[in-house]
Amino acid sequence: MEDLFGKLSDDENDGPQSAAFQQQYEIKTIQMADQSLQIREFSFHPLNANYVWPGNEEFSRWIVDNWFYFQNKRVLELGSASGILSIFLKKREVDITTSDFADDEIAANIAHNCSLNHIETLPHIPHTWGTPLPPDLPPFDLIVASDILLYVKAYPALVTTLTTLLDRVPGAIFIMSWKRRIGEQENIFFGLVRDSGFVVQEVGSRIYKISRTACQ
Repeated sequence: MEDLFGKLSDDENDGPQSAAFQQQYEIKTIQMADQSLQIREFSFHPLNANYVWPGNEEFSRWIVDNWFYFQNKRVLELGSASGILSIFLKKREVDITTSDFADDEIAANIAHNCSLNHIETLPHIPHTWGTPLPPDLPPFDLIVASDILLYVKAYPALVTTLTTLLDRVPGAIFIMSWKRRIGEQENIFFGLVRDSGFVVQEVGSRIYKISRTACQ
């Protein structure tokens, strides 16, 4: 299996994803601002895409209070995992596309969660950060993500993907919620972003806007 950076793992049979392992599933009710969503989580995924990170809930409340960022925008979510943020946005009639590491289990769980919440399966783009994006990728005005800075070694690849996405559409911005505090690792990410010519602004409590200019 490929890892986050498109490299083969050292041992295909290592860890709980071996033939003897069976996923365990649990459906939880999670409050996202004014919405109560049903989300299926599962017991293991090597990139932690199996459950809802708590930052989504506070991010959803910020989104409602700052809706002008989302009005009439075509939106792409990076690191969608369970799909909860995109489902929340879709139920608010946002034109939203999910994306995550190319993994059938992630895509299937997002589709399942769409069904649980009575919406059509969302468009989904399998993408490993740092690799070429699909040539027919539509333009996105807004990129969003929640709690995706867990792996420091992934930061350069993430910045590569962000640069490609943001430079495709004049005025495009990236809004990210990062509620976890693990040392100073986010400063490494923001340093790479600034070195790539972007402006970083904190627009909420640990919610950040990244763009080419401060006025965007």
